[in-house]
Amino acid sequence: TQGLIQDLLPRELSRARRFKLDLSLLHIEIDDFAALSEEFGPTLGTILLKEVGAILASSVRTIDFAARISSAQFLLLLTETDRMGAYHLADRIRQQVEEFYLERRVDGRPFSVSISAGVASFPADAQSATDLLRRAREAWFNARTRGPNRVAIT
Repeated sequence: TQGLIQDLLPRELSRARRFKLDLSLLHIEIDDFAALSEEFGPTLGTILLKEVGAILASSVRTIDFAARISSAQFLLLLTETDRMGAYHLADRIRQQVEEFYLERRVDGRPFSVSISAGVASFPADAQSATDLLRRAREAWFNARTRGPNRVAIT
């Protein structure tokens, strides 16, 4: 995780700058993860992390990078992807997660899972790795404050 943030992001940003390429970052969080884990138990939390992680991993190309950065938060680094391409990918992922968890139950009790995501891109939104991270997080926060199951652009 730290390798993505400390090493890979600055290196890919430098490459994008040198070759005049787009680079996008998605900040994603599983909505209400703590409440779901509390209500249904930590085993469900572990399963959710694996399942959502698998959805994220299957959604990126081999030239992209995905990492879990905290309990229920992930970063996706999308090389050669502009802001709108990143937004569309984030929205497809949001829909996949929503559909994957339709009509799921634990001990007969229904539950649903969704994600919120923020999108930031170089060069449109930020010129440095630190700013790209900050802008993606701000966009995620904006999505989250509008309600669960949202995607926002900086």
